Amino acid sequence: MLVKRRKKNKYALVAALFLLATTLGLPEHGALHAQEAAASKGLGNDAHAWLGSETLFNVGRPTWRQVKKHLTRPGIITIECDVLHTWMSAYIVVTSTPCFAVTDARGEFVIEGVPAGTYEIEVWHEKLGRQSRAVNLVAGDILRTDFVYR
Repeated sequence: MLVKRRKKNKYALVAALFLLATTLGLPEHGALHAQEAAASKGLGNDAHAWLGSETLFNVGRPTWRQVKKHLTRPGIITIECDVLHTWMSAYIVVTSTPCFAVTDARGEFVIEGVPAGTYEIEVWHEKLGRQSRAVNLVAGDILRTDFVYR
């Protein structure tokens, strides 16, 4: 699932959700950023990924190379280009549970097929951070919970 934001008359990847043990494929530079490459006068790109303050990988992305990385730990990975492209950034949320969702245009989400029980539900926003709470899902009911950032 992808969330995109409009920036500088282009859509940029903001966040993606992956299950643990997924292989992440970063397309070759030319396939993803042809316009940026032309504007950057051949500087190229790199993909510098962090989990918290730890660097997971920092790889150059020339036009001929596709990079694949195995996502082995849950968490929020921040990816940025360190080659003077400050507008290029993305977030990857790696989760160990198949129960996840991305909000729609109204900020709402639905997670279907969750068995009855007590769960910790967590939400994350790229600028406002994380919030979580315990919820009790009763069989046959629809659970509604609101998160408010201030």
